Formats: sequence, C-alpha cells, structure tokens
Amino acid sequence: MKDIRYYGLLKTIGTTGRQIKRIIRRQALRLSLIGIPVGLLTGFFVGKGLVPVIMKSLGDMVEYSTVPANPLIFIGAAIFSLVTVFISTGHPARMAARVSPIEALRYTEGSKARKKGKHSLSRGRIWRMALSNLGRSKGKTTIIIASMSLAIILLNSVFTITHSFDMDKYL
Repeated sequence: MKDIRYYGLLKTIGTTGRQIKRIIRRQALRLSLIGIPVGLLTGFFVGKGLVPVIMKSLGDMVEYSTVPANPLIFIGAAIFSLVTVFISTGHPARMAARVSPIEALRYTEGSKARKKGKHSLSRGRIWRMALSNLGRSKGKTTIIIASMSLAIILLNSVFTITHSFDMDKYL
C-alpha cells in the first residue's frame, strides 16, 4: 500500500494491470531470493543449537541429539516459502492493478491538517495496547486463541501419551 502512488503514476503513463502485477511478483521474488536462504540458514543453526538442549531436558533421548542437514528438507521449505510468498502477493497485486491514477494521488495526499494528539496519563502502556488490539477484531482473536490452545493441547497430549508407555509391558 505504501507504493500505491508509484503504481498510479505507472498507470498514468500507460502500464497495464497485468504489467503491474508482474512488477509486484518480480519484486516479491527478488526479496524472497534474499530472505529465504537467510531464514533457512538461521533456522538450521538455531535448531542445531536448541535440539540438543531440549533432548537433554527430556532425559531418555540424549543419543538422538544431532540435527541432520538433509537437502530435501531445505528444498521443501524453500518451495513452501516461495508458494506462500506468491499466494500472499496476489491480493496486493490485484489492488495495485485496479487502482486508478486519480485514486492513487488522493490516497497518498490525505488531509493536510494534523489531528490533535490524544493525551492520556497512562502513556501508552503495552498491556493496554494489546487489549485494545484484541478487542478490535473479535473473530480473529477467537480464531488465534483457539488455534494456540489446540496446539498446546496437542503437544500436551502427545507428551502424555509418549511418556505413559511402559516399555516392559509393551515388549
């Protein structure tokens, strides 16, 4: 949205919506070609450092504390990230392709008069800002809380099940 004026100017000189979509996708590809390898390497080294610590805290599985550097995992993660990037650029690309030059000019100009700032004694406490953000969209808040709760319940269930097996009885 911050480049909407730029895309409006491109439309003024005759760029089609299809060309603007291609520009946005190419820009996303360039950024992801930089970000994906950095993210994969960072994640690998963070995981390589954390897995032994987590395994030692579990106790029984200390011998399995190495992290394999399987290239298929990296290729799969990179492809998944690229697909995610291209899916997430679809909506902004459509919006930028549909904008007219006049709308783009109006969008960036805004009003010249500045709003008077809100003064409060609480000075923007973090927890108050968090609560106001939670109350802004109750549907999204409910979905996020439900998904986080489900992840915690699943993790707790798997941990309980794996530690409830008695190996002697199982054998």
